Amino acid sequence: MKAARAKEWTEAQRRCGLSDTALAMAKELGLAPHSLVKNIPNRSEPWKAPVEEWVRDLHEEKFGQRRSATVPSPSLTPPGPPVTAPTPLPPPAPEPPPHVVDEIDAARDTLFARLADGELDEYSFQIALDRLEHDTPVSSSEIDDDNTRMLRRRDGFRRFADLFAAAAAKLDFIQRIVLFGSVAAPLVKEVSRHGRLRRARVEIWHECKDVDLAIWVSDLTRLRELKRVVSDTTNLWQAIAHTENLPGIPHHQVDVFIMEPGTDRYRGNLCHFGQCPKGKPECAVAGCGAQPFLRLYADFAFNPRAPFGPHAVVLFARDAGLDSEPF
Repeated sequence: MKAARAKEWTEAQRRCGLSDTALAMAKELGLAPHSLVKNIPNRSEPWKAPVEEWVRDLHEEKFGQRRSATVPSPSLTPPGPPVTAPTPLPPPAPEPPPHVVDEIDAARDTLFARLADGELDEYSFQIALDRLEHDTPVSSSEIDDDNTRMLRRRDGFRRFADLFAAAAAKLDFIQRIVLFGSVAAPLVKEVSRHGRLRRARVEIWHECKDVDLAIWVSDLTRLRELKRVVSDTTNLWQAIAHTENLPGIPHHQVDVFIMEPGTDRYRGNLCHFGQCPKGKPECAVAGCGAQPFLRLYADFAFNPRAPFGPHAVVLFARDAGLDSEPF
């Protein structure tokens, strides 16, 4: 019986694309494997959040932010002679405020208790929870909580980029590392993509989804080594994130754009797959994998100005001669 249940959890995790952390949260919430699977968004439900996000939101709604001792981070100073002073990091996001129990929190706790006691089945629980969230006005504390969460997410991504640069700079074929995109730029406010705030058209800080890194590589035959650094850094970050209650960063959220030293020409992206070729439909793009682990995308046009924008952050530069003027 236990083996069959474990198999159900494994299948639900695979189909829903859940991290180990989110899977543990689902179990703590008392959810069942089939309830996770039935919440997978389909094409007719573009408004519906991914299961990972849904589980994390439910967990935070019930338990709030769990605080724990902070683990000292490794030194973020990359080895080698940096020649360009990095753009100063933005002020760190404020610590999460003490969780305020308001009307909707109390009502959610009641529903979770009824689910745990067997008074509600999972279907009735979800209907009641949806009705509660639809009928209860958004409070200022909810908006503040989400704004703080977005800022902490951005700051976590920035810290990850520093950790990665410190490790990647040890590879002698890495010439320059630049952080760009939304993680590097000042955040702007936009309508939330989460249920209650989205329905109320509430604007919060932009949610950063990827770490965009431009890396100048002098030897494309050694991309496997660069992939190892991505893997090692994401594993390190998972441990830090677990301790400090920060969002995890899986490898597919790290977008590495491979650049050519001297010409600043975009060559492709570092592939996320563990082998090349992987035999996936993505591998069928013409030229993809001709250089192992250098991925090409169909109908993708890289903006050559992006790594030289006003908010781009030079995390590492091995040689001053590699500095290029912005477009």
